Amino acid sequence: MSESRFWPFNSKRVIFFGSGVAALSICAYSAYKYWKQSRESIDEGFEDASRVEERIQVVRVLVIGLDRSGKSTLISQLLNLPVEEDMPTEGSKLSMAEIGQKAYSIWEVGGGEKYRKSWTHFVQDTNLVIFVVDSTDKSRFQLASYELKKILADERLDGVPLIVVANKQDLPGAVEALELFKTLDLSTICSNHLTTCVPMAYDKKSSTPHLYLDRIRFAIKDMVE
Repeated sequence: MSESRFWPFNSKRVIFFGSGVAALSICAYSAYKYWKQSRESIDEGFEDASRVEERIQVVRVLVIGLDRSGKSTLISQLLNLPVEEDMPTEGSKLSMAEIGQKAYSIWEVGGGEKYRKSWTHFVQDTNLVIFVVDSTDKSRFQLASYELKKILADERLDGVPLIVVANKQDLPGAVEALELFKTLDLSTICSNHLTTCVPMAYDKKSSTPHLYLDRIRFAIKDMVE
């Protein structure tokens, strides 16, 4: 079952679709068109969101990583949504944000073993890959590196920029971004991709809970322009 929600993002419109694995074949623009066509039946109170121009450029972003790496929390922060404690993502989720003359379709795919097998179904027409790593989970760094290497071997991702997120920097024992870059051997496995590794954290007890958020937003903008 799909749901639609709307919230502000830098004074622009953002649309969220919840979806399962059955949505694997939906391309970003098709999903965007579907939202526009079905918008009239949702809530007439969101008139501003319905006036999205056809000429807008759609940037497809694929957010992946092992289960419990913090993918959903990262996306919630990027879209100025409340961060909720939740279970690992099952299947896939699609968020769409209009920023200027670009619409970002952000696909998040579950990181559990049974869902990692379906990552390749989402790579078609991807413009940016965001790979999220729990930087405290040292026991699974090797697995994360293996899964990243495997997905980047897909020729459809040749030359696609990559952002590796060293997440949970607020927790004790977190490996810093530069060290994680070396540990995952990114210089080798990402030789065909413009790659950066950025820190990320969410400390709800802190006066600055969204630490590093501006840095990753800048990286996303820089990578797709």
